Amino acid sequence: MGERYNFFQIEAEFRKYLSAGIASPLTLKNYLSDIRYFFSWLQFSYGIDGLALSDMPNYINKSSLRAFDSYLESDKNAAATARRRLSTIHKFCSFCIKQGWLSENPAKLFDDTKELDGKKQLIQAYLLDLKTKNPSIDMDHYSSTLLEFLITN
Repeated sequence: MGERYNFFQIEAEFRKYLSAGIASPLTLKNYLSDIRYFFSWLQFSYGIDGLALSDMPNYINKSSLRAFDSYLESDKNAAATARRRLSTIHKFCSFCIKQGWLSENPAKLFDDTKELDGKKQLIQAYLLDLKTKNPSIDMDHYSSTLLEFLITN
């Protein structure tokens, strides 16, 4: 199982990694704030105070990151804050790969979400434009049809 590390020790290593590549003190502050938020969520959700580095894939994986994303949505975080926190997790997972603690970046699952969000915004703009030009059309039908298209394509 290996030596256990508390989250402060892991955060300190992440800070060193970030300091080597980030010029802005504000960006560094936000990354560290976000990783603490994530670690707090891990502690609450899994009842753990630290990790053996070999156990990291058991706690930082696609399943746990989907749960964290759902938590962010239910916690009424501003959308921009939630996206920033997920971006931090993406960066943290890249750090874990460089350290040899993870073999793949489970946060890549959010890369597809960004593309889907962009498509949804485009469709919403289209529907709004369509409705203002022709208010008598059945918007529910168009919305559900376009949403189904987004999900399957």
